[in-house]
Amino acid sequence: SAEGGSASRRRRGSPLAAGGKDFYFDSGIMTAIKIINAVSRLPYSLANFVDLLPQHYQSGEISVKRQASGVRLRELLEKIEKNYRKDALKISHTDGLTMEFEDWWLNIRLSNTELVIRLNIEAESKGVLQKEKKKLLTIIN
Repeated sequence: SAEGGSASRRRRGSPLAAGGKDFYFDSGIMTAIKIINAVSRLPYSLANFVDLLPQHYQSGEISVKRQASGVRLRELLEKIEKNYRKDALKISHTDGLTMEFEDWWLNIRLSNTELVIRLNIEAESKGVLQKEKKKLLTIIN
């Protein structure tokens, strides 16, 4: 809106929009307060609530020394994209290569500070994480 807020949140009835009768705005503090209030009304503790969330397994950031030039990286990203494209639900080139799949995702990019390639993988199961990590490291090396 002209006042700097999000009128669309008001129209959609977002429980995280805040403001007066005719003035709604997005605010990190107000959002945090609303979330804390919502959590305080849960019929169970926050720890139990967290236990109800789906498990995801993360590789952590894997650093692989890169060979030489950016040309090798581009070829590597193209090879990974080609190998995985048919199963990808979403592909982004915003920060290296990010590919999302049904039950896992990957991001591979060049470090800005070191001569390494950074690989991150997250999956819904430990088995999928280990399988895809092994396949990707084989392609990278």
